[in-house]
Amino acid sequence: PDTTGNEIGQAADITFTDDADWRAAITGITVNGSALTAGQYTVTAGNINIIADVFTAAGDYAVAVKAGGYSVASVMQNMLATGGVPGTPGTTGDVVLTITGNGVANEVKLTLAQLKAMTQVRQKYSAINTWPTKKWYVGEGVSLKDLLDLAGMKGGARLVKFTAADGYTIKLTVKELLYDKRYLFPHFKDNSSSDGDGNIPGPSAGAQEVETVLGLVSAEGTDDFAYMNDLNSPLLMLGQRAVTEQSGQLFVKIVKKIEVLTDSPQKWDNPQANPAGGDVPAGTLVKLSNAHMDDDKIHYTTDGSAPDMNSLMYNWIARRWWSSRADVLDIINHPIEINKNTTIKAVTIGPGKMDSDVVTFSYLVKETATDTAKIVTPGTSCTINLGSEAAIEVPANALKETGAVEVKIQKVTAFPAVPAGLKLVSGVYEFIVGDKKSYSFAGNVTIKLSFDPSAVSAGESPAIYYYDEAAGLWVIIGGTVSGNTITVEVDHFTKFAVMAAIKAEEKIPKDQILTDIAGHWAENSIKELIALGAIGGYPDGSFKPDNTITRAEFVTVLVKAFKLEPRRGKIFADIAGHWAQDAVSSAVYYGIVNGYDINTFGPDDPVTREQMAAMTVKAAGLTPATEKISFMDSESISGWARNSMATAVKNGIIKGYPGNTVRPRNNSTRAEAATVIVNACNCSGG
Repeated sequence: PDTTGNEIGQAADITFTDDADWRAAITGITVNGSALTAGQYTVTAGNINIIADVFTAAGDYAVAVKAGGYSVASVMQNMLATGGVPGTPGTTGDVVLTITGNGVANEVKLTLAQLKAMTQVRQKYSAINTWPTKKWYVGEGVSLKDLLDLAGMKGGARLVKFTAADGYTIKLTVKELLYDKRYLFPHFKDNSSSDGDGNIPGPSAGAQEVETVLGLVSAEGTDDFAYMNDLNSPLLMLGQRAVTEQSGQLFVKIVKKIEVLTDSPQKWDNPQANPAGGDVPAGTLVKLSNAHMDDDKIHYTTDGSAPDMNSLMYNWIARRWWSSRADVLDIINHPIEINKNTTIKAVTIGPGKMDSDVVTFSYLVKETATDTAKIVTPGTSCTINLGSEAAIEVPANALKETGAVEVKIQKVTAFPAVPAGLKLVSGVYEFIVGDKKSYSFAGNVTIKLSFDPSAVSAGESPAIYYYDEAAGLWVIIGGTVSGNTITVEVDHFTKFAVMAAIKAEEKIPKDQILTDIAGHWAENSIKELIALGAIGGYPDGSFKPDNTITRAEFVTVLVKAFKLEPRRGKIFADIAGHWAQDAVSSAVYYGIVNGYDINTFGPDDPVTREQMAAMTVKAAGLTPATEKISFMDSESISGWARNSMATAVKNGIIKGYPGNTVRPRNNSTRAEAATVIVNACNCSGG
């Protein structure tokens, strides 16, 4: 630094041991984080001259010199008041942040005034903690990258350790802080009924890249900048690398020291599975674990693909909360049920360490027994299991017999018809005592049946039914649901099964009179689609043809228009329990739709014209066009949608706008959707 003529009103001359290559590679200089213009500094052999106008008040100035291929060089330049009076702690404030460690060229101590003098970044953050709970954060402060540049972070830096005023510390890797992209997910709460639903993934649509900063003012639990204060300043604030990433616990309050280290990061331990693979009966529940089960998250796949941070998460609730959340732990951190030959691939991903190896667990489902039995004596209790499908708990003295008797569970393949309005969501089981298929006990016994939760739609409740042989009908008992099982006490044996009342689908009147389509350009298409029973108007008699239509709404209409039989395809995390779950699942089965990623479909996002084209072309089963289309805005068509758009245009499904544009990324209206689907039906002969 300049220590001879360093008064306000004078230029500063910063000297260095001359290196012609480094000097030639200089690309820019910042002072307190603000970039200087070319006219504000001059570089000569062994000297950098910074003009007087840059220094406006007495005090310390952080000067950073950037050169291509070199680490950032930095120095603190103290400027004196006129007359040689130094800028003292009394005028600049006490040191609030120290940047040190063997991973930086210079130790830097910064006052609050100096931090405020640097370039400020204002951002909103989405965050999920390890409870898990979803929260907004807002903040304004200094970019972490600017701070590390100021200290001259070395190329060999690998870890950054943050220490808070209360002594709390965390270590994060340089890779995850500076090189992995981090985002604000503006819709991450969309699928949640409350912020406490941190285990329910929100859509990743609209993600915005954000910087990691030390917030000098901030607010937690709000997205309103008006509530920001300096209570937790400086606050480490960072975005999410995936919409499900739990990053809230990394927001370190009142950071006092940043240590940049060249130590190599450790690696997270590999996930383990119980059972670890092999031959298993259908219904086997696989539990995954690792050494900590806290913010080291296990991500897994069951389709053979390699897992990453966007894959399903196993341990949503961190170990630190297990005792507090015992009532929901097994529901949220639920085991993986194996009902067919399955390969699980799992990896541990978390902060401060490198990802673990990807571990593979393979399971072969054994033939399921169709019956099982035990000899029970009246004075003892006993449990009989048919794999994980069905179980009986017989307490002592529940039998009427005085001697030992065989109690048996048998899976029934030929059984009485399921009543209209109900659907079977489990096997049918007959419980037998001795040779009696209908038996009354001296006291209650407990039966537990497993069911298929994916067969139960939103708004439907599973219940145990028994078959009344005398009346010739199924009778509801009810039961207590826990995960994929339901338990109930009974005092007699017969046939039992789990059923669910089918939620009635609202019928669309085919002769519905709509008040706002007369004379509309899409009137005929709307009427034709209504006649197919695929779409309807609103309760007030309107159709709202110029309103947008969501992805879920469009898929539902498409499935109805093409009269596709219901099928069970993939259920995305953000479609589970959604009103359109069955339609979307069927569309996935038929290969009509895909999600944004492995977990996200975005059911409530508006459908775009290019998305609409891709879905209808697949639904109609059209041969892909090879010709290019020549609209003025053809280049704006997404790469994945080019063939679909060309095919849709060639077959007259989608037409352009005046001015020879096709507007592929515009949101579709209800009228456009109706027209496109009708055109597609006509192409396919539907």
